[in-house]
Amino acid sequence: MVICKGQRYRTKSDVPVTALTSWAAPFTGGYDRVLRAGEVFTISNDPPQTATAVYCEPVDYRRLHREFIPFRDRIQFWLYRGFYLCIRLKDIEERCELLAA
Repeated sequence: MVICKGQRYRTKSDVPVTALTSWAAPFTGGYDRVLRAGEVFTISNDPPQTATAVYCEPVDYRRLHREFIPFRDRIQFWLYRGFYLCIRLKDIEERCELLAA
């Protein structure tokens, strides 16, 4: 299976992910979370050949933002810039289905 930028996937079962936070400062953070079955996400970048994971953006960003990222992070609007998901390629191959373009 070739995973590339722009592809959309739906989880067939719960998938462990890391919700990484982005900041307007020399800092990053992250939280281990579970992307529930039925969630849809888009691949954000073409993974290098040696990659074991890829960055993704959930389609239901707003709802998952509230669920995945603590309020103490989200309230720091002057520094906090959002979040994205890091999902293992193996989990995408085994636990997700590719959606038609």
